[in-house]
Amino acid sequence: HRINRGGDRSANAALHRIVLVRMSRRHQPTMDYIARRTAQGLSKRDIIRCLKRYVAREVYHALTHPEPTTNIATLLLAVALFDDVGVMGCDDVGGFGNAPPGVLAGRSSSW
Repeated sequence: HRINRGGDRSANAALHRIVLVRMSRRHQPTMDYIARRTAQGLSKRDIIRCLKRYVAREVYHALTHPEPTTNIATLLLAVALFDDVGVMGCDDVGGFGNAPPGVLAGRSSSW
């Protein structure tokens, strides 16, 4: 068996979903990889397993080496939105702040 029963099921489900979306949306590098591996005799299940490993490496790299230019703009926007509506930090009991539902969505659409 290849299944790690001690692994993170939600992370595995997310990786699986990413691979399926790339396959269904005809992501060209993914389609090229599928054609190459099919020619080598791998089954669809094996190809998906290999693609999940590749996506896991991509996700890990994106998390450990974030692009500073795009993330700074996003953080500044989030800080401005949260300061504007008075959202508390993560130390709050609920962890979701004290803004009423829909306020953040309304504020972000007005920007």
